[in-house]
Amino acid sequence: MGKVNRIVLGTHNRKKGSELSALLSPYGFELVTLAEFPDALDVVEDGETFADNARLKACQQARHLNLWVLAED
Repeated sequence: MGKVNRIVLGTHNRKKGSELSALLSPYGFELVTLAEFPDALDVVEDGETFADNARLKACQQARHLNLWVLAED
């Protein structure tokens, strides 16, 4: 069996996580949500666009958790 790559979806919404997990698991990705991390940051979304806010969430959580984070907005 190949290496499993863990990705965090930058949301606490477990339903969104389950949906994306089903799509990614055949490709060797384990997807979890921020709900799995009690110490996840509460990122201030003060960007000017949805893309700005997604970038803020992904970058800050990734540095904090030391994992890849995919943010959605």
